[in-house]
Amino acid sequence: MCPRPNARLLDKEISLVKSLDNRPILITDSGEIGDWVRARRRGDVFGTTMYRIIWKKGLGYFRYPLPPTWFQFKNIISGIISGGLFKHQKVIVIEMQAEAWGPYTIPFITLDEQFKSMDFDKFKSAISYSKRTGFNDIYLWGDEWWYWLKTTQNHPEFWEYAKKLF
Repeated sequence: MCPRPNARLLDKEISLVKSLDNRPILITDSGEIGDWVRARRRGDVFGTTMYRIIWKKGLGYFRYPLPPTWFQFKNIISGIISGGLFKHQKVIVIEMQAEAWGPYTIPFITLDEQFKSMDFDKFKSAISYSKRTGFNDIYLWGDEWWYWLKTTQNHPEFWEYAKKLF
């Protein structure tokens, strides 16, 4: 279980880093459930996550029913509230789900179970979805999984498809 967020500690950490380094500070928030405002107020660059299919105890597999425009809507609204739009804050997708998410970590679930949340069709769909959000910078999450699929599970299609993207 993660500890509760501590805004004062985060602000102290940001101040410390800024005193040591002049590079921009990247702060992230959940794309689906975060409000983005507090994170955008603190960072020079804002990064959102983008998860499509997750597994949640008591719920099972869950697909977020959000259209790609949801992320642009949140970008505009949170940008106005936080002042991020007016300071031309860069917004990126820092973590686009491109790997399985199941009831246990990947080494402890079967490949069939992993493919319930991320098979090859879902993988391609997630990439297409992320492009339709309109963000220029999208970082995919899961390359070690694609490599494992390719090298040990006879599923090179994820790796080969991703190679064409870069």
